[in-house]
Amino acid sequence: VIEFDGLELAQPHRHSETHIFADGHLCGIGALPAGFAENVIDQIFQSIFAISKLQGRLRHNGPIVVAESVRHMTDFEVSKSERKRQANELQKLGLRLAGLNPRQLADVDLPDPVRQAIADYQRFASHEAKRRQLQFIGKLMRRIDSEPISALLDKFDGTSAAAQYQFNQLERWRDRLIDEPAALTQYLDEHPHAERQRLKHQLQKVRTAHTEEQKRLAARNLFRILREFG
Repeated sequence: VIEFDGLELAQPHRHSETHIFADGHLCGIGALPAGFAENVIDQIFQSIFAISKLQGRLRHNGPIVVAESVRHMTDFEVSKSERKRQANELQKLGLRLAGLNPRQLADVDLPDPVRQAIADYQRFASHEAKRRQLQFIGKLMRRIDSEPISALLDKFDGTSAAAQYQFNQLERWRDRLIDEPAALTQYLDEHPHAERQRLKHQLQKVRTAHTEEQKRLAARNLFRILREFG
């Protein structure tokens, strides 16, 4: 039974007790006061018991309901953030396309609407017009597979891993050829198609340069020659 401490009911006998059972019904041990409407009191306590049970269910289920709401809200926010990130990436890709020269742009497989939108972007002079047009290009880019385009752009601007590795290798060979005269023999062994006389002539220019500017230009030309030889 559930006893209500501190709830005193008028009773004719000092040692009588009043209890509420688990189903919410009231019963008294001992006689009730004269004229006491027991059925009315019983209904009151049943109502209190029902409200208490309802509050218990709310406390039990409340966190579940709230957790589901939070989860759905979180999923929505993540989805919204992901869409925004993808839109920004596509706009950046559109900006890279707009920065290509005509020959490079012709090598990119693009739908006519995207190609025309890029041409319009290049034609606009207003910053605001360019901003809006870039957003439009990003929307058009959603309809096509952007990965092959991004890979081709990486190849154009030399930011791919393979291009970066090749660039670093060319720099190392250039520095070694300038600083180590014996390195030319090793280079020619590894690159038999390279032109010995052309390399020797360019190395002589680097080593006999009178100013730092002349040396820098000669070293740059040596790098270009090495790039031709691969």
